[in-house]
Amino acid sequence: MYNLTDIYYEKALRKIEATPPDVQALPGAEDLTLAYVSKKTMEEERDREFAQGLSFAKERLAERTRQAHESLGLRKEVLGEFKKQGRWATGISLANIGLTGLGGYAKLKEAERQENITNLLIKHATEMADLKKKVHMDIIDILKRQKGILTNIQ
Repeated sequence: MYNLTDIYYEKALRKIEATPPDVQALPGAEDLTLAYVSKKTMEEERDREFAQGLSFAKERLAERTRQAHESLGLRKEVLGEFKKQGRWATGISLANIGLTGLGGYAKLKEAERQENITNLLIKHATEMADLKKKVHMDIIDILKRQKGILTNIQ
């Protein structure tokens, strides 16, 4: 990779090489090379750390993505179970409504039957009371006639 440091280094080397040895007031090529190597090493270290950081960030992103997909899969599974349970609950509720309605119908029929029996018992009890009353009235009439006969005889 060719960057700004390389350009400045080459420019400084050309300047040193172009300057005659008796006029050279610039640092020697050795000092310049050491500075260049030092700076280049720092840049390479920074680039390597950046690459490692980027690699670590990619791994972390991949792991978070995997966890998110796993969590999403679990949520989908839970929702699927809820859906299945909802269907069962709906079916059971509908069956319960039907059974309750059928039970209510049976109770209604039983109440009608008991009402009919009660009405029949009331009718028979009334007839019996009327018969008893008639029998008592007949007995009283008979007794009155007998008493009248007895009273007329005396």
